[in-house]
Amino acid sequence: MKESENLSPARKALRERIIRTAYASFTKKGIKAITMDDIANLLSISKRTLYEIFRDKETLLRECVLYSQKMFDDYVEEISNGSYNVLEILLKLHQKALEVYTQTNRLFFEDIGKYPEVRKMVYDLRESTMEQNMIFFKQGVGQGLFRGDIDFDIIKLLLHEQIDFLSNSELLSKYSFPELSTAVLLIYLRGISTCAGNRVLEHFIGESPS
Repeated sequence: MKESENLSPARKALRERIIRTAYASFTKKGIKAITMDDIANLLSISKRTLYEIFRDKETLLRECVLYSQKMFDDYVEEISNGSYNVLEILLKLHQKALEVYTQTNRLFFEDIGKYPEVRKMVYDLRESTMEQNMIFFKQGVGQGLFRGDIDFDIIKLLLHEQIDFLSNSELLSKYSFPELSTAVLLIYLRGISTCAGNRVLEHFIGESPS
């Protein structure tokens, strides 16, 4: 049973406010730069109240990561229920991920590494997201957008390796991560798409703001 289930409605509402405030602060300035005192002051609550709900900063950080993933999952559900084909869904998810990335201080990603359990959680959530993308890829075959002779497990591994490489590449001194990751994704999508899929891809690129 989650600890939050034992809280009163008022405490649950406060808990959600704490998570939203901490997430906004962590992503704006980095995790290390924000103390529990800072969060308590932003919410005009006592530090004692804050620690009654979250026993330490790492516990709060884990909830912030889950909060971020929940927002992304909600977006996946929203566009999946819309009138988009699988290729458009994948492209929109990429756009959303880059939007979050560009709005987040790089220190946030660096500081995550100082919390091994949270870092593992982020990795596991990333794996889960990639598995969902694999489902979309296979649905795209059924929709005639992706080639049926592709081993998507290999595509998954290659994408993982290239994104990890780009995250620490010297290329970042010349190009931004969104530019590099978008280039990688488009190369793969063009390679696995059918003629029909490539028409959808080129139309989407043409319609998207530069």
